[in-house]
Amino acid sequence: VLSAVVVKPSVFVRSGSSAELTCTYNTHASEGFTLEWCYAAPGTPAVQVLYYNGRLYWVNSWEGRMALMQNPPVSGIASVRIISAKTSDTGLCTCICEVTNPNDWSGSGQGLINLTVLVPPSVPVCQLQGNPYMGNDVTLSCHSSQGLPTQIYSWHREQKAAPLPPDSFIEDQRTGSLMLHNLSDAFAGTYTCKASNELGQAACSELHVIGGVLMGIFLVLLFDWGNGHLSHLEQEEACPENICT
Repeated sequence: VLSAVVVKPSVFVRSGSSAELTCTYNTHASEGFTLEWCYAAPGTPAVQVLYYNGRLYWVNSWEGRMALMQNPPVSGIASVRIISAKTSDTGLCTCICEVTNPNDWSGSGQGLINLTVLVPPSVPVCQLQGNPYMGNDVTLSCHSSQGLPTQIYSWHREQKAAPLPPDSFIEDQRTGSLMLHNLSDAFAGTYTCKASNELGQAACSELHVIGGVLMGIFLVLLFDWGNGHLSHLEQEEACPENICT
């Protein structure tokens, strides 16, 4: 008799670590036992990755990435280990145990496992939206393409910068946006964004061209359209010594 298959329904593992998918069963059948493991990425049909019927077969290039915890998978242990889990391994894994005689069935012969591979945030991309002129509003955006659990974002100015004027900005840590209202000299300086979750953090460091100046981190240049020149503080930020007058 094959009794119910027992699994750990949810497994969380850090990217690059091994993931153990526990699956146990109980049967008195001496022969005719088969084991099948299937995998389905989110929104896709399940595919077979392992099959055992006295011999072990691997399907869809999982050999070398998955191993049986007990080989052969008899005596009630059908668990497997995924070696060096990748973010693309996140999905639904199914352990299916069967016997050839239908009279041997008692309870469920399969168990479902939700596998989630956790990853720290990737380096975010920072951009400026809008025209950075005196009196205008602009939005600084920040986005990481990877990160699980979902990352939060925080914007920072250089350490010596004075606080921004009250009610002059709106920061959304969920989307990574920083809205700056009614630009003035008080906003001039460098802005960096940090994405973080429980596994780590990363800051934007890509090069951006703002107002014709190339900087290694995000630089906001404010242009006084009425006077036709950069503010004195911005000249110090943007121009090498003895060039700006």
